[in-house]
Amino acid sequence: MKTTKTVLLVLWIGLLLFCLGYAIYNPAFFTAQGLQSFLKQFGNQMLLGYLLLSLIRGLALVPSTPLVVAGSLIFSDNLPLVLLISMLGIMFSATVVYFFSNFMGFDQFFQRRFPKQIQTVRKRLNHRYGFFYVLGWAFFPLVPTDIVCYVAGTIKMNLLRFLTALFVGELILVAIYVYGSSYLFSWLV
Repeated sequence: MKTTKTVLLVLWIGLLLFCLGYAIYNPAFFTAQGLQSFLKQFGNQMLLGYLLLSLIRGLALVPSTPLVVAGSLIFSDNLPLVLLISMLGIMFSATVVYFFSNFMGFDQFFQRRFPKQIQTVRKRLNHRYGFFYVLGWAFFPLVPTDIVCYVAGTIKMNLLRFLTALFVGELILVAIYVYGSSYLFSWLV
């Protein structure tokens, strides 16, 4: 078990270092246009590539917004599918952070980077209106969703309640991103 954990930790750190190095080498890749160009390389497998990117994105704690916007621009003829894939990726990432923060070392990252926010979130999630706090946090685009996922996992918030609140908040936000960016792009072109 310890060997498996070490191997996974090394792979995860390697993935983070690769993403960081690639972001330094080619920062344009991590924009909506960069991701759109990358996905176009896959031809008929673009949807599979988009699904895989949506699923692994969260393992590196990369925000979903650029990928959601790129998906809505690339697959503008199938926006409900973009919404579905984006939500699958977000919910998968949230579940991973909820269950495996300690295992993957996210706990140290969050504690070091966001100590005050974690204390505030912990208090709010332990309140009887914790569900609505998660919902609002997930809907608000300027805060990292991973923090609320991490704290919910550490306090052992009811998983179904947590995922339901997260799903509702993210669904509203992602729908605005998907349909709004597609509309804006069609209006601009």
